Amino acid sequence: GNSKGGSKNIVINPNGSDSVSANVINDIYCDSSGDVWAGTDAGLFRKNAGESRFSSLQLLNSGSTDLSVHKIFKDSRGIYWIGTVKGLFALRRETGGVRIKSVPVSHKKKNSHQEIAVICITEDLSGNIWLGTQNGCIIKLKNKGIQNVHTEYTVFDSDDGVPGSIIYGILTDNNGNIWCSTNNGLSKYDIQNKKFLNYYAEDGIQSNQFFY
Repeated sequence: GNSKGGSKNIVINPNGSDSVSANVINDIYCDSSGDVWAGTDAGLFRKNAGESRFSSLQLLNSGSTDLSVHKIFKDSRGIYWIGTVKGLFALRRETGGVRIKSVPVSHKKKNSHQEIAVICITEDLSGNIWLGTQNGCIIKLKNKGIQNVHTEYTVFDSDDGVPGSIIYGILTDNNGNIWCSTNNGLSKYDIQNKKFLNYYAEDGIQSNQFFY
């Protein structure tokens, strides 16, 4: 990397035998160990603390590096949830490496294995994992740990009051409610009443269109 003015440019996986193009960085996360994780259009990368180069972490067994990663989220149990264009992955650091599992969730309320694009992730006060997708739905995943990723989940879509077809951002407030920014307004899921309350431009927000 090149240093200038106190900053340092770091090249992701530069010109090696497994070199990939990773010019688009969708998300970045620094953990308590000082490791830096990068979600890119070419996959998931990690730079260990004290090192200057990133290395690729293969999410797919096929070894493909073209799996675009939208979101990296670490929950209260220490599990990393990776949102990608081809669904959700759970990752846990273990001695000598990392353990990665695919999490089979779908945007269909009935049993389906159709792939979803997970854009954003949060954890509620009960430890459940919430996913915002590019498929017009919000998914509540019961978190039983990486040992039991084949677990139960609930899908919320327009029939339940989700206002947009793309969920760009998702957060949990101090009362446990879930807030979502979409391409058609801002939405709050009331955790007590189990209902969505939607806000639009006429309610005072800057626009119905969010991008984050």
